[in-house]
Amino acid sequence: MAQSIPYRGSVARNIVTAFGNTIFTAGLSRANDLESYQKREKNQYARIVLRDGHLVGVIFINVRVEPGAYLFTIERQVDVSRLKDILLSGSLSYTHLFPFLRGA
Repeated sequence: MAQSIPYRGSVARNIVTAFGNTIFTAGLSRANDLESYQKREKNQYARIVLRDGHLVGVIFINVRVEPGAYLFTIERQVDVSRLKDILLSGSLSYTHLFPFLRGA
């Protein structure tokens, strides 16, 4: 007998390299109820977007990131309120998400 699994939807995402710049975007970037944090250094830009402590969107330009970890965090609605600095630095990895992987 086949099991029914509800479809959670998908997260909009893009990775593109243009004019020597690598750009990764995912999720939402604008809405009235969102908190936004950004960081600029030389030719790098990072922006994370949160709603109620959950990551809902990112933009990274020329920042090496693990896209899968960010997508997992958005899709699973992980509470990342204590990980803002890690998220913004682009260094989020599955190591940070280990406590949340058990329910994956």
